[in-house]
Amino acid sequence: LIENIPPTGCGSISGGSGSGAFQNMIIFPSAKLAFCGIPKVGITQWIQFLRFIIGANDYPSWPHAKMEVNFFRFDKLDPTVQKRIWDDESWTFAAFLRDPAERALSAFLDKFETMGTNLKKTYGIDERSSFTFQDFIDRLSQQFNSSTCEHSGLNGLNWCSDPHWRPQVYSCGMSERLDRFQFIGDIENTAEHSRELLQHVGLWEPHGKLFVNDGVKVASHKCSMKPIFSDDLSLNDKPRHLGFQQRDVYRNATAQNTAYGHSRGSKNKMDQYYSPELLKYLREELYATDYKLWKLVHEKKGLSDGKMLAAQLSSKCQRLPVAFNKSMKQIPGSELELLNSTMSSWNSRVTNFSAIDNTSATLDGLHPDMATFASVPAALTPITSEFCCIPASYKSNPSDLRCKGTCFTERACNDTSYPFSSADEKAMYPTLDNRTQRYKQDLRRECQYPPSLVPPMEWCQTPNNEQHITNETITRIIPNIPPMGCGTGAFQNLLIFPSAKLAFCGIPKVGITQWIQFLRFIAGAKDYPSVPHYKADVSFFRFNNLDPSVQKRIWEDEGWTFAAFLREPAERLLSAYLDKVGEDGGRFFKNQGLNETMTLEKLIDFLARPENATSCDVSKRNGLTWCSDPHWRPQVFSCGMSERLDRFQFIGNIENAADHARELLEHVGLWNTYGKKFVHGGEMKGKGMCRVKPITLNELESDRGLRHLGFQQKGAYGNISAANTAYNHSRGSKSKVEEYFTPDMLKFVREKLYGADFKLWELVSRNSKLSRGKELASKISSTCSLDVRSSVT
Repeated sequence: LIENIPPTGCGSISGGSGSGAFQNMIIFPSAKLAFCGIPKVGITQWIQFLRFIIGANDYPSWPHAKMEVNFFRFDKLDPTVQKRIWDDESWTFAAFLRDPAERALSAFLDKFETMGTNLKKTYGIDERSSFTFQDFIDRLSQQFNSSTCEHSGLNGLNWCSDPHWRPQVYSCGMSERLDRFQFIGDIENTAEHSRELLQHVGLWEPHGKLFVNDGVKVASHKCSMKPIFSDDLSLNDKPRHLGFQQRDVYRNATAQNTAYGHSRGSKNKMDQYYSPELLKYLREELYATDYKLWKLVHEKKGLSDGKMLAAQLSSKCQRLPVAFNKSMKQIPGSELELLNSTMSSWNSRVTNFSAIDNTSATLDGLHPDMATFASVPAALTPITSEFCCIPASYKSNPSDLRCKGTCFTERACNDTSYPFSSADEKAMYPTLDNRTQRYKQDLRRECQYPPSLVPPMEWCQTPNNEQHITNETITRIIPNIPPMGCGTGAFQNLLIFPSAKLAFCGIPKVGITQWIQFLRFIAGAKDYPSVPHYKADVSFFRFNNLDPSVQKRIWEDEGWTFAAFLREPAERLLSAYLDKVGEDGGRFFKNQGLNETMTLEKLIDFLARPENATSCDVSKRNGLTWCSDPHWRPQVFSCGMSERLDRFQFIGNIENAADHARELLEHVGLWNTYGKKFVHGGEMKGKGMCRVKPITLNELESDRGLRHLGFQQKGAYGNISAANTAYNHSRGSKSKVEEYFTPDMLKFVREKLYGADFKLWELVSRNSKLSRGKELASKISSTCSLDVRSSVT
């Protein structure tokens, strides 16, 4: 991977030195995270966390010798896989560093002063003689004259050195390719930095915050330990570290490997072992590069970027002087030359192989400011087919290929696993088609005659613990509302993003169109800017269409993140009115059994009338019920929010779409791989809004192409959040509220007609960040008290 350093695999060769640059790099496949574990910098805890994720019940045990860990050691992978991971920009590379003086002392205390791990004999030191910390430093300072690692002993610092005191920058290629590392953290800020990293790659919510540090030894052995059960977390005589690397909730001390006394307290012993001269020597000479890099990381509050650090350490590693979403025309010619030469310098240091497959492509020739696209999603790769087709795995064969088919995407026509990433992923999400006809008839009746035409509005209803599901049983996730599968029910617009375990509650007139486009972008549909609602490939990701057993599994699995965005209800109602009254002269309202000349005031009066029917089998659906058109049905009726708002980890505000969308996608690990690479808008080329081509990569450098780069992000020139510019879906309702609403109408809509919507939206709008469903529920209803431990995590 990198010239002039030991090749990958050195740590796995039997009888070898067990050294090498990639000896302790471990991979987290589900998150595409490659973590550079460095001995004496918390590597033990990271391997425990890896085993926690894969479901090892003994994860608190001493992890280094556990056999299954080998499957995740980068050094043991096939070289083709190693190269694929290294070259794939969607993989996140990260490492944590430590003050080298503190780390060297920790290694000495652990290996030379602790009974049972004494290495004197290993390094040819008389076991009966005294071996001080000064002796240890003297040995490391000696010149190593051998040309091989066969007889390295304890002398010098080189590839042959024991990894516990080998320089940190020798690890995982950092000394040569620091710019490959997106995130470098500081072990002194391990609580904040670990959480920040895991949020970036989407591991915090499903695993990080649920991790329980420490355990109980079985037969007093560190290799066989049971975890602390969740019911015991609040007991004072049990470990108090809930959340990976987080602070003790009672003593405010960062979690350590307390199970077997691995911590040596070296930070508190610095004055005892170091003279001022020795400390200066170690930091400025023996471990000078380690200290220089650690100091830069230490001075930053959050995680550091490898490219930025490299630029500060070496003049050869110039940082890009402008952000990737700036116009190319704003860069002076001299800086353009510098940028191009810098990128050439970076590229020349690594053997380069470019390839295009069905998931991503490597681009050559793009301007360095477009480095975001070093790994390109399939949806943005060159179009090689002009055809539209119904996905090969779709059950029926609709005639309207233009609006229901996937266009310009050969994989959709030929690969039966499309739109999923693989056949294995597809098998995990069977649809309702597998159910019997009797089941479908029963479901249709349950949907037509719900228990009530409006939800109970309990906000934090006790979970339905029904376990038995058969082909003939209608199962409700939430009692007293229409079951899953109803075309007009609570879960009508819930979308799943399988790779990120994200369930997003799309609400009409709250940006749902863009979210479906983003879902198709991830799936690789090259016509993703088209109107997406009728596309057959979307049906595979609609929660309502999934088999009930899968729906129940997703709902009850805390590893799945549920999220929704809200909009001010009066503005949303006006948007729906403007959108539908302008559609064929008001034909939409005529189809609803309403007058074609419907005014906003008439619509409000119609929605305010009480609904006297007992089912949804009526032509005129006045009032606001399950039967109402979803464009003006209350937002809290969506996806079970009215009864289980506490199930939603994140609630965002459409007014802060740019910030909130990015925050959510960073949480679930979709931002770096897809979110920041999403390009809004496209070219209809006279074929209608059902068949829209994306902006090509060559056009990204033009003013037009960079207007909306990044999902829901603001335009580079207009500073407005991205809208569906491909077919003018935006109605500008926010600026027209005063024009259409009288003060009394506005008050009635907010406080009466959509009282619950407005109350919830108002709470969300006060928060600049994403809001938590549990906190919102506790503010709306006194019966929804916050669970203490949940609030801590």
